[in-house]
Amino acid sequence: TIKLNLQLLSACGSSDTLVVTQTPNVSVMEGGTVNISCCWTGSGESQRLRVIWLKNLMEIKNEAVNLTSPPVKKERNDCWNLTFSSVTKEATGRYICRVTAEIPVLASASGSGTVLTVTSRGNTVTSGYGYRLSIMCLFNSCGLSQVFCLVMICVSEQLLCCCQKLPRRTY
Repeated sequence: TIKLNLQLLSACGSSDTLVVTQTPNVSVMEGGTVNISCCWTGSGESQRLRVIWLKNLMEIKNEAVNLTSPPVKKERNDCWNLTFSSVTKEATGRYICRVTAEIPVLASASGSGTVLTVTSRGNTVTSGYGYRLSIMCLFNSCGLSQVFCLVMICVSEQLLCCCQKLPRRTY
């Protein structure tokens, strides 16, 4: 977890420290769900906060958070989540959370960012123990040692494999 501290001075001369922390970098497969958390402490007697999310430095979400009953203690610890469902590759990027205390004193701090990496599912085939799995490969430019290696994996794992060299194309 990476923290960014910002010293705040109010109009009456007292000080408070607003600290914003974000989820570390995360990876998720396409179609999955992921949460990026933005947590802050030191909002003190704030009655209203604003949480702004940036993706690659462009604002994507801006929400006001009303704290109707300020706590007796000066320290608060609150979190706000950015949730991705059925995530796509387009969600890949760096997300930064900015928290601004608006009322009664204006103060702001940002997290250091969370890099979200979305990986594609590709053409992955999985099978459980005891199930039959057929693999067919068509190869053109790989050497015989690579084909032999694939065949040995098939034999050692008791898989049914069929490899066939593609005919050479003439242009």
